[in-house]
Amino acid sequence: MTKTLTTWMALAALAAGGCKKQKEDGGEQAAKDTPPPAAPADAAPAAPETPKPVRIEGVELATPESAYYDDDFDQVLVSNINGTPFEADDNGFISKVTPDGKIAELKWIDGAAEKVTLNAPKGMAISSGTLYVADVNVVRKFDAVTGAPKGEVKVKGATFLNDVVAHGGVVYVSDSGLKAGEEGFEPSGTDAVYAIDSKDKITKILSGDELGRPNGLAVVGDELYMVGFGNKELSRIDPAGKKREVVAELPHGANDGLVATRDGRLVVSSWECQCLVAGPPSGPFEVVARDLKSPADIGWDSKRERAIVPHFEESALSFVPLVPGGAAADGAAPAGGGEAGEDKAGGGEAAGEDEGGGGEAAGEDKAAPGDAPAGGE
Repeated sequence: MTKTLTTWMALAALAAGGCKKQKEDGGEQAAKDTPPPAAPADAAPAAPETPKPVRIEGVELATPESAYYDDDFDQVLVSNINGTPFEADDNGFISKVTPDGKIAELKWIDGAAEKVTLNAPKGMAISSGTLYVADVNVVRKFDAVTGAPKGEVKVKGATFLNDVVAHGGVVYVSDSGLKAGEEGFEPSGTDAVYAIDSKDKITKILSGDELGRPNGLAVVGDELYMVGFGNKELSRIDPAGKKREVVAELPHGANDGLVATRDGRLVVSSWECQCLVAGPPSGPFEVVARDLKSPADIGWDSKRERAIVPHFEESALSFVPLVPGGAAADGAAPAGGGEAGEDKAGGGEAAGEDEGGGGEAAGEDKAAPGDAPAGGE
């Protein structure tokens, strides 16, 4: 925009008769009643600078699979598989991360601790003061404040429990239908979505190969949504399991995490494009963050409006503001050693109301899926 600069000349106080000349150091004094120049009416304010992503690495995270934002305590919980997604090695752990990217407690819940079992933790959600964690074929329960064990829910027939989301007193969990094979992951034929009520009663609400390796789950309003690692579909699921409707086609495959934002948009992480895409449930979806290697089950920091991305293969975590068009994340300010850059963090799921001691932000109780290594599920 071209700005017009108006130069005001000093007016000499010259009197023709009877008026004195006023001078100072030989120079004529400018008229005092000259108004200042007006700013152009069409001047636009400078656009605010987009916050840069913050990357946390070198802090002993170990195969981080899921990030969950606990808005009650303004902290991020990160599930660490610390090995393979299938092995019952009891060495998984859950970390606490502060909003500025520091590790508050690396092994807040530790499978190696006495009376704690945690093999390959993946998705998480909090409901009524209990943290629910998907762990291969069991959903484990912990006190959301202290981390103390509170029992478990065995899911008969499940092989790869992945994401978890809670809403209205019900905890939903996906089974991606995978098992360990000679060359990595193999289909197990157990693709399903389960519901667990407040009394730990389990109901299989959907099942079948057509689900395409169910992975990320999220709630918008009272509606449950799902993405599959084996297709490009975004599905809306009747919580009673009576109907599954494909509501949008996603631009990429190998979809893992799914979270809902405060304004009702859905954000999806894709291993295929190493990116995040976002859009309304009916679509279309556009890339909002790029250059994110092995983006597993993402969380949503509802306080700071940013995604939390666990990098499965890099044992790192990123806090990523969303930018239409997809700003690259490789310029992320490091928060190595647990010390964050200037960007705040958080990650968690927005959406459900069903939250307890640390829970679901912005209308959803969300959690995380567990997906595989190297471009894998």
